[in-house]
Amino acid sequence: MPKLKKDSKRPHTALRKKALKPIPNFKSLEEEARFWDTHDTTEYAWEDLDEPIEIGGPLKASVEKRRAERLAALLKLEPKHLRATQRIARRKGVTSDALIKIWINEGLRREAARV
Repeated sequence: MPKLKKDSKRPHTALRKKALKPIPNFKSLEEEARFWDTHDTTEYAWEDLDEPIEIGGPLKASVEKRRAERLAALLKLEPKHLRATQRIARRKGVTSDALIKIWINEGLRREAARV
């Protein structure tokens, strides 16, 4: 493959963004399974990936617990501080990570007001 000059306005072919194909409509789950067995998912546009999903019950509790544990590990929180944060978050009706973000934002605003 020929090299492009630095001042060339032509983008390198490897850097061009490939157009994604629309996902076809399927008549059945079996038809969809056969399709994905023979096609590359990275070549198709997944439009609904940004849609939030609702979960509840034990799955929701498990997801929230794992999220809180990962956040605690990231922030190196002591277990007693994590438990206290979880209790307060439940009382306020938010997740632990949302509560910590609120506290950080409040602290930053307070510090910025002192300057």
